[in-house]
Amino acid sequence: MYYKEFITGDLRKRGLLLPVEAIKDKITELHNTRTEYYTSVFYYNEEAVKYVQENGSLKGYNQSIGVDEIVFDIDIKDNTDEYVLEKARIFVSSLINKWDITAEELEIWYSGRGYHIYMNDYFKFGFGNIISVFRNTIKEYFPDVDSSIYAINKVIRGRYSFNKKSGRYKIPLEYSEFMKLNSAEIIELSLNPDKELISKRDEYERDFSKYKVFSNVEVNINVLDEPTRIVTCMQKLYLRGQQIGRRNSDILRLASAWRRQGLHRQTVIDILVKWADTLEKGHITEVVNRVYDVGYRYGCNDHIMSEFCDPKCIFFTHKNYDSKVLKGSDVIPEVKNYLNFIKTSKYLSLTKAFELDTEVNIYPGEYMVVFGDTKLGKSTIVSNLVLSNQHLKWLILPLENGIPLEIKRLIQIECNCSEEEVTELIKSESDKLEFLHKFNFYDNIITIEDLRKFIIEADVEAVVIDTIDQINTKKDDYTAKTEYLAYQLRDLANSLKRIYVVVHHISKHTIEDSNNKRKALTIHSGKGSSSIEQKANYVISIEGDRESKYRLIKAQGGRDKHLFEVTTVYDEKSKKIRRIKV
Repeated sequence: MYYKEFITGDLRKRGLLLPVEAIKDKITELHNTRTEYYTSVFYYNEEAVKYVQENGSLKGYNQSIGVDEIVFDIDIKDNTDEYVLEKARIFVSSLINKWDITAEELEIWYSGRGYHIYMNDYFKFGFGNIISVFRNTIKEYFPDVDSSIYAINKVIRGRYSFNKKSGRYKIPLEYSEFMKLNSAEIIELSLNPDKELISKRDEYERDFSKYKVFSNVEVNINVLDEPTRIVTCMQKLYLRGQQIGRRNSDILRLASAWRRQGLHRQTVIDILVKWADTLEKGHITEVVNRVYDVGYRYGCNDHIMSEFCDPKCIFFTHKNYDSKVLKGSDVIPEVKNYLNFIKTSKYLSLTKAFELDTEVNIYPGEYMVVFGDTKLGKSTIVSNLVLSNQHLKWLILPLENGIPLEIKRLIQIECNCSEEEVTELIKSESDKLEFLHKFNFYDNIITIEDLRKFIIEADVEAVVIDTIDQINTKKDDYTAKTEYLAYQLRDLANSLKRIYVVVHHISKHTIEDSNNKRKALTIHSGKGSSSIEQKANYVISIEGDRESKYRLIKAQGGRDKHLFEVTTVYDEKSKKIRRIKV
């Protein structure tokens, strides 16, 4: 017989082990009584029962345990309800996509503060001395979950338990509810303890046992020890394990980083032979020797290292892991590489969008700010810009207006039609809408690090952020928030080498003088910190009268780019803009 620990009320009152089959009856007994209760993450055998009888609790118990299901805890910590919901959604989507499972194989519960995701034990941990392999495996593949619950005597809030801290119940959510409802709607549901799970978790015959991580490589080297603040990206790559198709490029980066930290080449060879055990030792030895002999160096802007970039790293802020003083002989190759990059890269053409007389392009690694007064059509003008550059793969974040309005506007402009005609095109699923397949959209709360993940996963070339102040930073002061975002955007542009179009609000005091007369915008008219404009490669302002269809689009500043000033008019029916000569 197997047992689980069951705690009612005070978490300090431990030691009650109930047969696993009795847990469900106990939950039914306590249901709707505003009682908090918890169950152990793992289950135990008679040996644990005897241990508790002799010691009063499971504290210090280190014998066999078992797992019948895996629970992932997405904790709210110091974040908002909407943020933790979005984090849980990202986790569930990743679980489904990366592990090729279905939503029906998961149970999703709102815990009263965060989210608990239950999955069958596809790793086949079973019963025995499994705690080490269990923790290693979870930390390896699911680093974003709260791993503190994976200890022999840890417990987690039971299904349907009351949460005294929040005054809510732990409730089940259908997958459709979880993906569609906002945090306030989910909280409202959690006030009712009678919400039932309609769809039961599907049982599939899956076997992930080959992915179990039994132990880390048993080589005593500092690079894998805590604290992990030096070149954190390579530690994360190492802990992810080998990936077919990437082993050679990954080994080059790992060997380079460890060479620079002073490890002997034979130590590096020994580590990587165990790490990439599907490659021949001779091949790994050859690659490592080449790294040590030639002195290969990779920095923060390398496409593989930037994929694992982490704020904990001491090089994160300035992205200067590969910083070095260039000798005169080094400068010419550096410039040639840059010019070749510009020549071969796809770019965002402002010339085409605004019918300019000069060539103005935004290249990968650059970001452009577009600001103007409220209700002047900033988003509409950016949509025109996007549609005139459909050779780029876009990620559009309509964080202020939402996806439905953004799509409607794109259809209007692209198909040159009215709002009523847009409705008919959507109803008929017209072939004219196929152009939308080129775009990716996201409109929920997001952080800079979330954005980094989305850009990498969607493999996009250009990003619209509308508006910048909708990005979550946990900073209450607007000036501090925008200054933080300015530096983060600069780092994001440098490291991921994408094109960014950032929509920004203006400060109200910049549009009127002391006599309440309207005055022209300047490069310093943006709301909050001026760092947003200072860090940008190009800044465009939009001016005009809300009652008029004419807009002045003016380049307020740019790095090594022509400035322009044009007057445009937009078609009231289709929202399409065109330049007029004045």
